[in-house]
Amino acid sequence: MEIEQLQLWARRYELQRDSAMAVFELEEKEAAQVRRRRRPRRREVWVKLWLTRRPLHGQYEQLLQELNREDPKGYH
Repeated sequence: MEIEQLQLWARRYELQRDSAMAVFELEEKEAAQVRRRRRPRRREVWVKLWLTRRPLHGQYEQLLQELNREDPKGYH
């Protein structure tokens, strides 16, 4: 008799666990859908023109000379 009761309790525990896991998975899927629906925030970046040419020239002294010529206030 005790073995049958233990088996019933074990089965009940398994069903509760499976039910909880199903709820958890459903909530996780809903959360993932909400994250996908959110749009990434549009950001504005203000960059001085001479900085955009940095990969093209790549020489520190040349960039400083260009900065001094084009934007003396930014140079100081």
